Amino acid sequence: SQLSIVIPTHNRAKFLDFLLEKHIDIFRQCNIPVFIYNNASTDDTDKIIKKWKKEYHLITSKTNIDDVMIADKSIENALKLSNTKYRWLLGDAYYLSPELVQHVNNMIVKNNEIDLFILNLNNLITDIPSSLYYKENQLLSNFATVMACVGCQIYNEKIINSNNFNKYIGTNYGQLGIILEYINNNKFCANWVQEFSVTSLKNPNLEKRNWSHGELVLEIAAKNWTKFIFSLPDSYSTKSKLMAVKNFGRQTNIFTIKGLLLMRARGNLTYTNYKKYSKEISLLVK
Repeated sequence: SQLSIVIPTHNRAKFLDFLLEKHIDIFRQCNIPVFIYNNASTDDTDKIIKKWKKEYHLITSKTNIDDVMIADKSIENALKLSNTKYRWLLGDAYYLSPELVQHVNNMIVKNNEIDLFILNLNNLITDIPSSLYYKENQLLSNFATVMACVGCQIYNEKIINSNNFNKYIGTNYGQLGIILEYINNNKFCANWVQEFSVTSLKNPNLEKRNWSHGELVLEIAAKNWTKFIFSLPDSYSTKSKLMAVKNFGRQTNIFTIKGLLLMRARGNLTYTNYKKYSKEISLLVK
């Protein structure tokens, strides 16, 4: 297979176990290898990986035995662990349907010169039909939110080998940064897939820890997102950057009226931190 699944993980053994349980048969049907990067987990992650290796021979793993590294660096190491032409970065809270996986596999067989596949997230974007894209500002304006999701993009090895990781380590959005850096003033072809979505993987027995519900929500979604977008090269227009920021606030539901009220109810939106991030919030709120 020219396609592999790449999973970075840290101390989420039960989530990883459930993810593999729901997907192994799907990956087996298409003969898709799985690469797992264990970022210094101290729980049963290695045991779970060993368990699933017995079930599926196309699982390769590597464990970081040094200090825990930040998420952006873990994602880089996970993507570089794979040796296939196309690499599908996947978080443990997402589900890939058999139809979606088969569709992607078929597209790669038909055209393996695509630089990037962008997938819909929970049917979030309904008004932009599937199409090929060749202009970086269009990608940033239309798809920045879904592309920030660990699960909604499939990278050609050319993007991974371009080694643009260092610039975006520590931004919280390194997986998107390497794409936007690669397509900057470079000929590329991206395939947007609207009709099939990456969806949320729900397990009633596991409580998902969503960063958007935590105390770092304003730092990650307001400060870091706007800083990341406006740090992009000058080939990205101010208009497309502003649209990417605004769409993120709306499409994630974090900076809608309902989202702000929920943030307030959780104690994460106070007068003090509103003042601290007021400039960024004003760009995100409609």
